[in-house]
Amino acid sequence: MCSQCNSTKPLRLCLTCQKSQNWKDVNMQSHALCEGCAEQGMRRTAGEGHVHHCDSTSIREKLEGTPDIECRRCSTITNNPYLCSTCFHISTDHINVDTFSLCADCILDHHSGHETSKATENYSIRISTVPIVEKVLLGKLSSTEKEDEKKCKVRQLRMSITGKEVIYRASTHYPLWTEEDCTDPKLLGRPKIPKDYVQNVLSSLEQQFDFIQKMTEPCPCVAVWENVKRLNIFDAHGSPPHFLAMVNTPDLEKVLDRCPLELEENRELKEQLMEVIERGEVLTEPHEKIFRYYDLQTF
Repeated sequence: MCSQCNSTKPLRLCLTCQKSQNWKDVNMQSHALCEGCAEQGMRRTAGEGHVHHCDSTSIREKLEGTPDIECRRCSTITNNPYLCSTCFHISTDHINVDTFSLCADCILDHHSGHETSKATENYSIRISTVPIVEKVLLGKLSSTEKEDEKKCKVRQLRMSITGKEVIYRASTHYPLWTEEDCTDPKLLGRPKIPKDYVQNVLSSLEQQFDFIQKMTEPCPCVAVWENVKRLNIFDAHGSPPHFLAMVNTPDLEKVLDRCPLELEENRELKEQLMEVIERGEVLTEPHEKIFRYYDLQTF
């Protein structure tokens, strides 16, 4: 139903008004980056294979009067914060279909020149169902988290990452096909993900979950994890950067036959981590984040 005249004619979403409301309602400080991290994000997403290329938008004027802000990635204090406007609008929770759904007449009368997109039934269904799936899925994973990390910390972390990622990709926060770039009308309003991707990832997640529940002996990574905690090898966000880099990969639908710590592609990361552990020095400053770059066209 049109939010302005209550018409039941085919509706469109006013993306311009939606984004404008985001700037007003969403806490920009939680998205703020220092100039260095903003530029790093642009470099990391440049080239082919990325859903979108990050930009570097200054929010200094929008936060006028706000004291110095902490970069959400490296914790550096900056008085000239930036953010990626695309990531900002994708990640916002302010997606209210009722508020921004309008009929063609109201678009012409009140939103002339605004960016709009066809509203789809699929869009509305995801808004109502994905949060329910999220609660059930992540609730199941968190219910066994403490026991799982005693069996295989890296597998447990991979399951957590996988669960959150699949929920994100199934949601309306993930970039959607629009009329401007959609080659198949059936895809309009759906996330830009490969066919059956969500089902494949959920199937993989179920197999990983079953495997770790059946483990009777702790994985060697558990001892490594104890050293990580003992030596405070965490980044500014409290995450173990080496473990995180090992599991935060594009091929989350892949079923692993061993702990990610033992995979050949993670050998260099493992060696780096073991070097830090062997030094035996407790870190008094956050460890730097570790970024890995992938040719996403191969996945």
